[in-house]
Amino acid sequence: QEGDVTLKIYTIGGRMIKTLAQSGRSFGYNQIYWDGRDADGSFLANGVYFYKITVKGQSGEASTMGKMVVMK
Repeated sequence: QEGDVTLKIYTIGGRMIKTLAQSGRSFGYNQIYWDGRDADGSFLANGVYFYKITVKGQSGEASTMGKMVVMK
Protein backbone atom coordinates (compact mmCIF):
# COMPACT_ATOMS: atom_id res chain seq x y z
CA GLN A 1 0.00 0.00 0.00
CA GLU A 2 1.08 3.57 -0.49
CA GLY A 3 2.00 5.87 2.36
CA ASP A 4 3.44 9.23 3.28
CA VAL A 5 7.06 9.14 4.43
CA THR A 6 8.67 11.70 6.73
CA LEU A 7 12.37 11.71 7.58
CA LYS A 8 13.50 13.96 10.43
CA ILE A 9 17.14 14.64 11.34
CA TYR A 10 18.10 15.53 14.94
CA THR A 11 21.27 16.65 16.68
CA ILE A 12 22.70 14.48 19.43
CA GLY A 13 21.05 16.92 21.87
CA GLY A 14 17.61 16.26 20.37
CA ARG A 15 17.11 19.46 18.35
CA MET A 16 15.37 18.80 15.03
CA ILE A 17 17.41 20.34 12.21
CA LYS A 18 15.77 19.03 9.02
CA THR A 19 12.52 17.47 7.83
CA LEU A 20 12.20 15.68 4.50
CA ALA A 21 8.80 14.41 3.39
CA GLN A 22 7.38 12.58 0.39
CA SER A 23 3.83 11.42 -0.18
CA GLY A 24 2.46 8.49 -2.12
CA ARG A 25 5.48 6.21 -1.70
CA SER A 26 4.89 2.54 -2.49
CA PHE A 27 5.94 -0.45 -0.41
CA GLY A 28 9.53 -1.62 -0.94
CA TYR A 29 12.81 0.14 -1.59
CA ASN A 30 12.59 3.95 -1.71
CA GLN A 31 15.04 6.84 -1.73
CA ILE A 32 14.78 10.42 -0.50
CA TYR A 33 17.42 12.83 -1.81
CA TRP A 34 19.05 15.10 0.79
CA ASP A 35 21.91 17.49 0.12
CA GLY A 36 23.26 17.39 3.70
CA ARG A 37 22.00 20.84 4.66
CA ASP A 38 19.95 21.81 7.71
CA ALA A 39 16.72 23.84 7.59
CA ASP A 40 18.74 27.10 7.50
CA GLY A 41 20.70 25.98 4.42
CA SER A 42 24.00 25.29 6.20
CA PHE A 43 25.89 22.04 5.71
CA LEU A 44 25.93 19.78 8.77
CA ALA A 45 29.12 19.63 10.79
CA ASN A 46 30.96 16.33 11.20
CA GLY A 47 29.45 14.30 13.99
CA VAL A 48 26.71 11.92 15.10
CA TYR A 49 23.05 12.63 14.36
CA PHE A 50 19.78 10.79 14.87
CA TYR A 51 17.08 10.23 12.27
CA LYS A 52 13.44 9.21 12.58
CA ILE A 53 11.51 7.71 9.66
CA THR A 54 7.72 7.74 9.91
CA VAL A 55 5.32 6.13 7.43
CA LYS A 56 1.60 6.89 7.51
CA GLY A 57 -0.70 4.70 5.45
CA GLN A 58 -4.28 3.50 5.37
CA SER A 59 -3.60 0.83 8.00
CA GLY A 60 -1.88 3.16 10.48
CA GLU A 61 1.49 4.65 11.28
CA ALA A 62 4.93 3.12 11.89
CA SER A 63 8.25 4.72 12.76
CA THR A 64 11.83 3.82 13.53
CA MET A 65 14.87 5.74 14.76
CA GLY A 66 18.54 5.30 14.06
CA LYS A 67 21.96 6.89 14.27
CA MET A 68 24.06 8.28 11.44
CA VAL A 69 27.52 9.80 11.15
CA VAL A 70 28.43 12.78 8.98
CA MET A 71 32.07 12.68 7.84
CA LYS A 72 33.67 14.93 5.24
